Amino acid sequence: MAINDALPERRNLVVTAFCVIVFYAAEGFVTDPTVRLAVVNVSFKHPEVLAGFVWGLLVWFQIRFWQSTRFKFGERFKQEIRGWSVPFPWVRVLIDDAERQVGGKDRLEPGYTPEVHAPELNGTTIQAACTFIYTENGHRVGKNQQRASFKSTSVLLIWPISFVRSLLFGNAVAEFLFPYVLFGAAVSAPIWSCWLWS
Repeated sequence: MAINDALPERRNLVVTAFCVIVFYAAEGFVTDPTVRLAVVNVSFKHPEVLAGFVWGLLVWFQIRFWQSTRFKFGERFKQEIRGWSVPFPWVRVLIDDAERQVGGKDRLEPGYTPEVHAPELNGTTIQAACTFIYTENGHRVGKNQQRASFKSTSVLLIWPISFVRSLLFGNAVAEFLFPYVLFGAAVSAPIWSCWLWS
């Protein structure tokens, strides 16, 4: 099965680490020193060299992954923390601010539905785009988009929630941190596999 990944360094590391983990977790061993290469069978007098080669590849893929992503995780993780959805009480405040910018509810056409999107946390301030949606000829039309903001120390309550959500469900952890976890599990496999099957 082909594994699609936009970053070849991550794909190589993940696949190799998974192979090492599965080999040790399933108590794998070499049954035949014959390896088939395309159309010929090649036998090795010292198959342990192949194991050394696999370990070398694993370390090399880890180095290449680190080189290509060492500055990306922090940036992506910060973006995800700052960009999580805003809890409802603050959404209402942002909508009120957007309505004030338009000139009050009386300056808006009747029958609109406000939508808050692209939220961003910045210290004790929430900023988000607020669009007033109308239905015209059966189609939803956005008008009077405003950049609303709300500043209060109560916003600090959002930060730990957003941090935990980013840690558990964010792409930054899956894309940039999880491969390091797999590498650690693969490198320590000879140790934990002995404990696993003892």
